Amino acid sequence: GGVSSRLSCTRAMRRNALLFVALAAVRGEHQCGSQYTNVTWGSDWSESTCVGLFAPKARHMYSGAGFDNCETEICQAAGGYLAYIESREEFDAIYSGLGLVENVAGAWPQGCAFVGLERCSSGDWEWTTASDAEGGNSELWADGEPNDWAGSEDCAMICPEHIGEFLNDGPCHNPIQCICEEAGEGVTSSYKSGACPDTNWGAMIFVSFLLSFVWCFSAGFCCTGLKQVQDKKTKDYLTIIIIILLMITAGLWHGVINPIWGINPNIVLVGLIGWSGGPCACVFANYLEQLGRGDGDGDGGGGGGGDDVAQVAHIGPVIAEATAPNVPGGGVFEMRTSAGAGPLVHAEATALTVHGGEGTGPLVEATALTVGVGEGAAEWNKEKSLTEKLRELQRARNEGLISEEEHAKSRAALLGL
Repeated sequence: GGVSSRLSCTRAMRRNALLFVALAAVRGEHQCGSQYTNVTWGSDWSESTCVGLFAPKARHMYSGAGFDNCETEICQAAGGYLAYIESREEFDAIYSGLGLVENVAGAWPQGCAFVGLERCSSGDWEWTTASDAEGGNSELWADGEPNDWAGSEDCAMICPEHIGEFLNDGPCHNPIQCICEEAGEGVTSSYKSGACPDTNWGAMIFVSFLLSFVWCFSAGFCCTGLKQVQDKKTKDYLTIIIIILLMITAGLWHGVINPIWGINPNIVLVGLIGWSGGPCACVFANYLEQLGRGDGDGDGGGGGGGDDVAQVAHIGPVIAEATAPNVPGGGVFEMRTSAGAGPLVHAEATALTVHGGEGTGPLVEATALTVGVGEGAAEWNKEKSLTEKLRELQRARNEGLISEEEHAKSRAALLGL
């Protein structure tokens, strides 16, 4: 009796298995491999396919693979190809069957997965297994997609958090998950390896550093360096250039580099290193300040160190002007006089050191940040009122408050010329 009972149980199990296979055949279900999930759709559940979600470990500190890797390595190793989606119903079945909302979580661009649709090969959207599909049903795309942002989006993907239950175009080089479809009989991929290549990550990492460094240097110099520039016109030009640089670098970083290549953490890391541009700008501004003061010029003899030297050797009651050559608004220079030279009425410079022979007259005015009186030269004129008036007159001219003609007349009146 026990043997008969076991035989009856075995027959029943076989009968149930045959009924299950027959029912699956009626519903159009496939017998999928262990790495795939069967999904069905249609009014009578007569359509089905086997799909799977693959998230390989990549080389660059993140998980995923580029489109080319997904199609030619990941999916092929699993006996399939990137998924070909023919209708809205099939899309919905795959979306829910693979639980993409839970299994492809995260914001752009990490929270996405490739499907088998690209336009690298011919310039037109084509499925890797059906080139005549012309990009599939247009209702699969989200509103405004495909938009080819920054000219770098040639592969289709599903991004649940970013787009929802639709297709989105994105960069083919992004290492994300792959939605593979198990290959059926006679189905092959027409995609050629390398058609959607990986990016040059080294170049993009360098560009990230360069943009960050230039932005931080420009911002730092705007805060600490511009005040070292004495000429108003030069300062205005530099301000405009700095504003343009800040806008361009910020726009390229936030509009192109971060959304297209920002999935690589090295892009952000090296971008942070580029913040060193700020301290570098402060060091450069300090150098300009020291240069303006004439520091590091030794005792001022010989005019060394690359500074402009104005050799003044006129003998007479007045030397009217002495300005540094080829330096807008004056520069760092030394003034030398021979014995018996008259008063030095005006010297325009950033930093000025006066050396003179015996009997050199007093220095009446100097529009300089630092003034040094060398051996043999007369002392600085103690009459501060005249000097201050001349400085204010010079400042008014530099700031455009008075014309050159007005400046010349007023200056001549003050000096009694």
